[in-house]
Amino acid sequence: MKLRLDDQRMNLYDKYGIQVIRAIISDFIDRVFIDPSLHHTFRLCQVQKVKRFTISLFACILGSREHWMEDGLRNHSARITSDDYEKMISYLDDSMKKFNIGVEERAIILGTTRSVKYFVIQRQVTKM
Repeated sequence: MKLRLDDQRMNLYDKYGIQVIRAIISDFIDRVFIDPSLHHTFRLCQVQKVKRFTISLFACILGSREHWMEDGLRNHSARITSDDYEKMISYLDDSMKKFNIGVEERAIILGTTRSVKYFVIQRQVTKM
């Protein structure tokens, strides 16, 4: 599965690099894991595994030439509702603001994240 911004847009992976992506995602996942209303979401998952998976996903979305480890959490299926997903997107935005990602770039990333929401929620429904 290829999840990338089209070639017309700036390659955000090259601009920010893997260290910034790791820092943003680490902060984001920490926010998710400390939110009591989201405990059910990843209750069977190890935080470091979720971070590695999410870093890989976002690096791919932002233009990395590496392959996304799509099956990274298959055995630790998260239970994400539509409301959970939106709350998590707000945490992602907060984390990007913390690391001074510009508003236009945040809009691209958040838009891409929202564009796959249906597939994340639907994949869980079909796995049950």
